[in-house]
Amino acid sequence: MSRVALALSLLVVPALAACGDGAKKRPIGATCDVSSQCESGICGGGQCLDPEADEDGDNLVNRVEAALGTDPVRADSDGDGVADDVELGSITAPVDSDGDGKIDAIESAVADGDGDCLPEQEDPEDDFSNAPSDAFPDACGDGQPVIPCASVSSSVGKSCVAPLVTSLRCFDPAGCFSVDGDDATTLATWGNGAKIVDRDDGRVTYVGSSGADCFAVGTDSVDPSVQVTYYVGSAAFEISQAGDSQPLVIRCPSGARVTLEPQDIAAITVCTGGSSGTWEPCAEQPTPR
Repeated sequence: MSRVALALSLLVVPALAACGDGAKKRPIGATCDVSSQCESGICGGGQCLDPEADEDGDNLVNRVEAALGTDPVRADSDGDGVADDVELGSITAPVDSDGDGKIDAIESAVADGDGDCLPEQEDPEDDFSNAPSDAFPDACGDGQPVIPCASVSSSVGKSCVAPLVTSLRCFDPAGCFSVDGDDATTLATWGNGAKIVDRDDGRVTYVGSSGADCFAVGTDSVDPSVQVTYYVGSAAFEISQAGDSQPLVIRCPSGARVTLEPQDIAAITVCTGGSSGTWEPCAEQPTPR
């Protein structure tokens, strides 16, 4: 599975499940998907957390992490190799090196999401590819805005594709990746714990930073128009294209078809590192398939 094929077929939009206002809140220790489901108001690692506990041992209790926006179950929320409490500086005046309103503890000092050679922690415009200038002499961008991952048409996000969208959103690589494996398996692991597991069985599994299997990808369809198939559990979503000049279409398990707009494809390419350099190896090594 090549990165180009993935970039043209991966759909990522914010689509997080939330419980209704009348739903019963869950106690500490219960499973959860979002914080609004918990009595404590804090969900981390799929579990309702105690506000006064320090789940990840970074010297910040869970209620403080929730207020700051850091990850209560990961000591290094942005996966750049520096613990949250170190990057924070002060709880009352957290460090924000580039002044963009995002504190350093949640902005990587390594990742470069817009591909302009400025780490996110030093880039006040994360969705703009800065060209070299007096303000940014080390920049290497083209001076153009970058299409964010959320730039997908509402018709796609609200269609039968929604379950796939939610599962794809689960995959959240941050930082650089390292590659390991053997003759049967290739494993790419990012700084925040997200993984791609490529086995010789024809499918590639994507694992989120929480450790959950988000989805799997395969190219085992007998239909030549199907470029790739996404599996969410046992449900299959097929990405097909009838011809070079034809649009990409997603066929849902029900048989319904949804067409991707040009803006969807552009956003997909950015989200998967296809054009913005968001998938960067930690050293000279093979890129994951």
